[in-house]
Amino acid sequence: MTVMKEITLKVPNKEYSFFIKLLESLGFVSIEQPKNNNSSEYVLNSIKKGIEEVKDIENGKKSGTKLDEFIA
Repeated sequence: MTVMKEITLKVPNKEYSFFIKLLESLGFVSIEQPKNNNSSEYVLNSIKKGIEEVKDIENGKKSGTKLDEFIA
Protein backbone atom coordinates (compact mmCIF):
# COMPACT_ATOMS: atom_id res chain seq x y z
CA MET A 1 0.00 0.00 0.00
CA THR A 2 1.27 3.46 -0.91
CA VAL A 3 1.58 5.99 1.89
CA MET A 4 -0.17 9.22 0.98
CA LYS A 5 -0.46 12.67 2.47
CA GLU A 6 -3.70 14.60 2.58
CA ILE A 7 -4.23 18.29 1.82
CA THR A 8 -7.24 20.57 1.85
CA LEU A 9 -7.59 23.22 -0.85
CA LYS A 10 -10.04 26.05 -1.34
CA VAL A 11 -10.71 26.88 -4.97
CA PRO A 12 -13.04 29.60 -6.34
CA ASN A 13 -16.35 28.15 -7.58
CA LYS A 14 -15.74 29.30 -11.15
CA GLU A 15 -12.41 27.42 -11.24
CA TYR A 16 -13.55 24.28 -9.38
CA SER A 17 -14.44 22.13 -12.40
CA PHE A 18 -11.22 23.01 -14.20
CA PHE A 19 -9.18 22.25 -11.09
CA ILE A 20 -10.88 18.88 -10.51
CA LYS A 21 -10.28 17.91 -14.16
CA LEU A 22 -6.65 18.89 -13.76
CA LEU A 23 -6.28 16.76 -10.63
CA GLU A 24 -8.10 13.82 -12.25
CA SER A 25 -5.61 13.92 -15.12
CA LEU A 26 -2.81 13.19 -12.66
CA GLY A 27 -2.54 9.46 -12.14
CA PHE A 28 -1.19 9.73 -8.61
CA VAL A 29 -3.95 11.88 -7.08
CA SER A 30 -6.94 10.43 -5.23
CA ILE A 31 -9.96 12.73 -4.87
CA GLU A 32 -12.48 12.23 -2.08
CA GLN A 33 -15.89 13.83 -2.31
CA PRO A 34 -16.89 16.27 0.44
CA LYS A 35 -18.50 14.60 3.44
CA ASN A 36 -21.50 16.95 3.38
CA ASN A 37 -23.13 15.78 0.14
CA ASN A 38 -26.27 17.82 0.84
CA SER A 39 -24.60 21.23 0.83
CA SER A 40 -25.76 23.60 -1.89
CA GLU A 41 -22.13 24.07 -2.98
CA TYR A 42 -21.68 20.32 -3.48
CA VAL A 43 -24.96 20.00 -5.39
CA LEU A 44 -24.16 22.99 -7.61
CA ASN A 45 -20.67 21.68 -8.37
CA SER A 46 -22.07 18.22 -9.15
CA ILE A 47 -24.57 19.71 -11.60
CA LYS A 48 -21.86 21.80 -13.26
CA LYS A 49 -19.61 18.76 -13.57
CA GLY A 50 -22.47 16.77 -15.09
CA ILE A 51 -23.19 19.48 -17.66
CA GLU A 52 -19.51 19.61 -18.60
CA GLU A 53 -19.48 15.82 -19.01
CA VAL A 54 -22.51 16.01 -21.33
CA LYS A 55 -20.76 18.69 -23.41
CA ASP A 56 -17.60 16.53 -23.57
CA ILE A 57 -19.69 13.55 -24.75
CA GLU A 58 -21.44 15.68 -27.38
CA ASN A 59 -18.07 16.99 -28.60
CA GLY A 60 -16.58 13.49 -28.76
CA LYS A 61 -14.07 14.09 -25.97
CA LYS A 62 -15.65 11.36 -23.79
CA SER A 63 -17.80 8.34 -24.46
CA GLY A 64 -21.13 8.03 -22.74
CA THR A 65 -22.90 5.01 -21.31
CA LYS A 66 -25.74 3.61 -23.39
CA LEU A 67 -29.20 3.65 -21.79
CA ASP A 68 -29.68 -0.09 -22.12
CA GLU A 69 -26.53 -0.65 -20.02
CA PHE A 70 -28.24 1.19 -17.15
CA ILE A 71 -31.48 -0.74 -17.54
CA ALA A 72 -29.91 -4.19 -17.85
